[in-house]
Amino acid sequence: MKKITLLTILSLISMFSNGQYSLTTTLTTYQPLNMPISLNNGTVWNEGGSFPIYLSFNFHIYGQTYTTLNVQTGGGMSFPGLGANQLFVYHTPFGGYMLKDKGTSTSISPINYEITGTTGQNILKVEWQNAGFVNWYTTSDSTDFVDLQIWLFETDNHIEIHFGNNQTDPGTYGYPVGTSDSNPGPNVKLSFDACSNILCVTGAANLPSYGFYNLCSPNYYFIDGTPSLGITYNFYPTSSVGISEITTEQLNIFPNPFSEQTSIDFFEEQKNTTIKIMDIIGKEIKSIVFSGKQLTIEKGEMKAGIYFVQTTNEKKIICNKKIIIQ
Repeated sequence: MKKITLLTILSLISMFSNGQYSLTTTLTTYQPLNMPISLNNGTVWNEGGSFPIYLSFNFHIYGQTYTTLNVQTGGGMSFPGLGANQLFVYHTPFGGYMLKDKGTSTSISPINYEITGTTGQNILKVEWQNAGFVNWYTTSDSTDFVDLQIWLFETDNHIEIHFGNNQTDPGTYGYPVGTSDSNPGPNVKLSFDACSNILCVTGAANLPSYGFYNLCSPNYYFIDGTPSLGITYNFYPTSSVGISEITTEQLNIFPNPFSEQTSIDFFEEQKNTTIKIMDIIGKEIKSIVFSGKQLTIEKGEMKAGIYFVQTTNEKKIICNKKIIIQ
């Protein structure tokens, strides 16, 4: 995993306690847009510009509904509203977008979009063609380029990044001068909950890993190299990846942290309540069906770390509480 600062334990707690998206990688056929509508209309654009798109459908991110978005010309898109909901694709770990028009007086790097599908099944597709790179360092190559598409799906509100043809090398990103990294790449991340909960993509560009990190203080992540033609990153909204801590007071856990055992005290008598112990990636460690008001949880074979107590009662009310085993 590429990173340039150490995370504190608080960052790790945030990293997994609020995850609401998953990432998968697939290989698909990259196709140019069929009936594109130009956003830049032949004008030269740089890494700091943006173009609004007014959607013909509702798109949801983390409980918010959008009918408008801004295409960030430098390689991403943002969603106006509460917080800082934004998808970064070609972005530096140090801040700033990376793509620019390869033209000087007339654009030779068009940015287009189209909306396909029918009501309830619309797909917005935004496309960068022959996008060049900002020359951050002397190692940058002005001939480098990428083709890129971002798709938004009305049916299930997932997001796809489709990577097309490219010509890049380590010098494209400038980091051999900046950080002496031998295999740099862009900073790909999905911000859907301000700065405290960011999905960051790391590792091999064609088969990456991901995690949720607190970026309110500097923590830098990026992928290795440029994804190959046909690689697609799929961001799916989900409640099954990571565990959200629900603060509704239904129980108390003490002591917490603990080393050998802890007590779960319910505020109301429970009947056939399912209690699960989940690790920080959502894997079930223990499951108990319980009736009563107090339950003792033994450390047993569980290792030191962060876990979640997830309770589901007969009324299907779910409560999640974070526990720490020392």
